[in-house]
Amino acid sequence: MRDGVARYVAMAHEEQAARRRAWQEAKKWRFDTVAVHGLYTVEEAIQRNQGAIIEPIYLATSQAYRDSDELEAALAYLIPTWCYARIANPSVYYLEWTLALLEGYGCDFETACCATSSGMSAIMSAIEPFLVRLPGKESEPINFVASAHVYGGTFQQFSVRQREKGIEVRWVQHPERVEEWAELIDEHTRFLYGELPSNPTLAFFDIAAVAQLAHKHHIPLIVDATVATPALLRPLQHGADIVVHSVTKSMTASGFGIAGAVIARKPIVTNIPNEQLREDFASYIKFLPNRDNGPNLSPMQAALTLNDLRTLRSRMDMLSENALLVAEFLESHPKVEKVSYPGLKSYPLHHLARRYMWLVDSEHDQR
Repeated sequence: MRDGVARYVAMAHEEQAARRRAWQEAKKWRFDTVAVHGLYTVEEAIQRNQGAIIEPIYLATSQAYRDSDELEAALAYLIPTWCYARIANPSVYYLEWTLALLEGYGCDFETACCATSSGMSAIMSAIEPFLVRLPGKESEPINFVASAHVYGGTFQQFSVRQREKGIEVRWVQHPERVEEWAELIDEHTRFLYGELPSNPTLAFFDIAAVAQLAHKHHIPLIVDATVATPALLRPLQHGADIVVHSVTKSMTASGFGIAGAVIARKPIVTNIPNEQLREDFASYIKFLPNRDNGPNLSPMQAALTLNDLRTLRSRMDMLSENALLVAEFLESHPKVEKVSYPGLKSYPLHHLARRYMWLVDSEHDQR
């Protein structure tokens, strides 16, 4: 390594150490404080962004470098960089750090996030690294096990697009029955996938039990928690390895644009022999598969999403309160045959919903 490159690497180590200290400090904050500020501090505003009090929008396609040594260090992934907006972007980084902190809120392990252009691209980004043909095992079958109660686009991606590639999806018709998951797993299963509450049927399953089952077979559990958001449910806290979101829906309430996110714990459980993938899954997909495939999020959308996140907890509180009032009204109405809502005591899996879903930083956090 040339002296000039080494100098930039040393500077980057100092910057990364400062970022880790800021991360550890942010882990002490309340959920609302994280949602409002993320890792964007007054110091960063003054030192890097001319004092701008909220995260600025970087619309440039590319990053300038001071000299060829810094460029070499950047292209070799030796220093934190964004380089080209298809790979990364400062505005997108601010969103990813905030989402990783929110999804990992209350957890004693590290998390990381990769933001994507939509919820469907987030799902694609989350599952495809596990569906690769392994050297020496190219002819072996590949399958994954998924709850049948998933979003329509997810069902299409799994049942049509993956099968076109020779990948088998095995559907769990009753995801609340752990034994049904277990019956479908074999030595060729790469991961388990579930959605809760599901869109639109609001189905539920026991996250901890299914995660334990997945880890028993050395495979990850991937959970779509779009409907709940981290304000009501954080699957990583209950054993899931990876969480995906269509940020378009509950998180981004304004209706301005489409976005997705993949948030993963460090490390994840997997039977894929790839150390980078295992140790930091979200960063792996961001800087390798997604660098090449290009499902990046625009910086403008990242900024709009950050703005909506600032009121996430209070919005989900009001949404839940209003939804329960509507559900109770409909349940008591003589012309309504059935109401399926996890908040109702008549909901068959109400006990599971109560175990896993509650408003963050409320009195329920004490139970």
